[in-house]
Amino acid sequence: MSDGGARARAGFMAMLMLVVVVGSAVLGWRYLPALPLASAEPTVIETQEPAYLVMGQDYYVHVKLIELTPRRPDGGKWEPRAASAPDIGFNLYWNGTRIFESSVRDDRLIAEWDLLRLDVKDALLSGQVEVAAALNAPLVHAERGGVLTIEVYDEDVSFNDEAGRFELVAEELHPGVNMLKPEGTGVARMVIDLIPRDTALPDLLER
Repeated sequence: MSDGGARARAGFMAMLMLVVVVGSAVLGWRYLPALPLASAEPTVIETQEPAYLVMGQDYYVHVKLIELTPRRPDGGKWEPRAASAPDIGFNLYWNGTRIFESSVRDDRLIAEWDLLRLDVKDALLSGQVEVAAALNAPLVHAERGGVLTIEVYDEDVSFNDEAGRFELVAEELHPGVNMLKPEGTGVARMVIDLIPRDTALPDLLER
């Protein structure tokens, strides 16, 4: 075979190989699974910030804990004639109307109140007591502009010493636990639990 024929055959084989390679690449690309496109929507990142109250819904207002400062706001003792701690109580008002008066916790700086009255828990579990009557928490109807007022005092024989009075706007409250640490009063901290009225009984017992 002449040199010219050999060169022509080599060129033909090279062209054939190029066609095979290109064709395989095209077919492979044609039948590859489609890759997902990058989403144009922003990624939603969950936050720990709790939601606010839903306006138009009812909530139980459970004051769980109140801690008073060691001395009254004016610097004096809570019990001038004794070294005992204050007797802590509170009143709740909704839009200026008193809706709840607590029992008093004697001789302590930190007072707690159960959600359920202890003397009716057994009856409640047996289904013989109305849930609303067993709760140490009044109901409020969340509405824009609604004001929850908490009046904390030290109970005395002659007159009560006011420890602090706080007005909380409904739009600024959260369902669940709300922690308050007011300054310039006799209250060091206060814990309030706002519970939706439709909360199931097992969840109420757990709280």
